[in-house]
Amino acid sequence: MIGAYGIGNACYSEHLAEPSYDAERDELQIRLTRQHSGSDTCDELFQTVSYRVVVSVDGDLPGTVTVTEDMGEETTAESGFGLLP
Repeated sequence: MIGAYGIGNACYSEHLAEPSYDAERDELQIRLTRQHSGSDTCDELFQTVSYRVVVSVDGDLPGTVTVTEDMGEETTAESGFGLLP
């Protein structure tokens, strides 16, 4: 999956949390977060970063892949609709 998300001011950097799979929902969940640098002085600008998430799986593909961004946005792709192979 590809996209872009806002990480806030210059004190933050992007971070990809470890993907998790919910077998009951047949859903791969990916969380994009941001991490604070610890600095007290930050440039006040809103940064957006692009991402491309590639996950290798053993066996069948999940029915749904959901990417949740730290600032609240969510993108979902479902198998069989051309968004997943």
